[in-house]
Amino acid sequence: MDNISVVLTHMRRFALNIICVNFIFLTHMGYSFIRERLTCSSICVKFLKQ
Repeated sequence: MDNISVVLTHMRRFALNIICVNFIFLTHMGYSFIRERLTCSSICVKFLKQ
């Protein structure tokens, strides 16, 4: 039983690490995507105001 609980703990920790990495990666991608959108819209607004 001890070995099984140790393996489960390691698997849980591993899964949490993967989730954290994926979350950081997705947040970073979403942030850069939103920033690109904002720069595009600001450029469009400047172009339209001329």
